[in-house]
Amino acid sequence: MTIKQLQEWVEKAVKGNNICYYTGYLAKDIGGLSGYDLRKIANFMVELSDQKKVSLVQKKISGIRNVVGTDTKIKDDSPIIYKYIAQKR
Repeated sequence: MTIKQLQEWVEKAVKGNNICYYTGYLAKDIGGLSGYDLRKIANFMVELSDQKKVSLVQKKISGIRNVVGTDTKIKDDSPIIYKYIAQKR
């Protein structure tokens, strides 16, 4: 997703509409080779949030977690992946 696409979405979206603008591990992925463009997108989304145009949320869809029950221990060693979602205000 590009900043231009995000700008168009913000202009056309109505209150309550959602868009997933990134899937991955943003904090880690920004440090990679493609991190410069990703950092620009992340900064743009934070600016929109600061301007009260969107609310930002993230949903963990896979990754390291431990669930401990009375008799059960589940460990998920898959890569940590989040969906980064903006909701129009």
